[in-house]
Amino acid sequence: MKRFLPLLALVATPLFAGSETTYRSDGSFLRDITTPSNWQIDIGGGLQIAPTYLGDDDYVVNLLPALRISYGDRFAISQVDGATFELFKTENFTAGPIARYDFGREEDGEQLFQIFGDETDDLEGLGDIDDTIEMGFFAAYQTGPWQVRAEALKGLSGGHEGLVSRVSTAYTIPVTPFGYRSFLTTTADLRFGDSDWTDTFFGITPNQSADSGLSRFDADGGVTSYGLRTSLITKLSERYTLISTLGYQRLGGDVADSPLVEERGSENQFSAGVFLTYSF
Repeated sequence: MKRFLPLLALVATPLFAGSETTYRSDGSFLRDITTPSNWQIDIGGGLQIAPTYLGDDDYVVNLLPALRISYGDRFAISQVDGATFELFKTENFTAGPIARYDFGREEDGEQLFQIFGDETDDLEGLGDIDDTIEMGFFAAYQTGPWQVRAEALKGLSGGHEGLVSRVSTAYTIPVTPFGYRSFLTTTADLRFGDSDWTDTFFGITPNQSADSGLSRFDADGGVTSYGLRTSLITKLSERYTLISTLGYQRLGGDVADSPLVEERGSENQFSAGVFLTYSF
């Protein structure tokens, strides 16, 4: 259960749709911001293929739920993006606080929603990483089809107390496959983690080395990954939205150098998913 949501974040854009043609450059639909409605709920699910854990070279298929709740045009909460509030907002710029729940990692490889693929024993001896509440800030600037976004979050308790951040650039164009109103988004992102986060997930202590058979390793902070993701978001009707995603991440820095990745996994991380949501 703890590990399926972080994997979903590798492939999924915000899973929601509105009733107007206004859109963000991440491909998500919005209602007209001049006449925002109050509550909107988007619920659905779909299939996702992704590494068993971040850094693995084996893949599993999960049948995942998808949920997003928003209020007006400023507040939203979803299982992928956490909770965001656009405290500062102009025509092109938004910024505000963000909170996210990191579901940690379990050493037994169990995944609640897995339907295909073998369970991994790569993590045995490394112990569980507990859930963590992360809080921070984001800022985004959009001009035409381009959006640049940055965010930084700090772990407050539980599994890690590290700092994680991401910078991304997205380009969105409207398309009409088979006559349906759609948006195609390509996103490039660069992710960072400090030594607390990197050492928690990819460091190997002496005890872990003895229990797992992996070499001892002290992980420092820096670039953790960089990659590309494409998303096609299609309005099948006023309420139904189909979301297809394809992503690639290349692990970097001490994440890529970790014995967990070098000896048992891969620096190359691929993912894909297809989700159907209903808005009301």
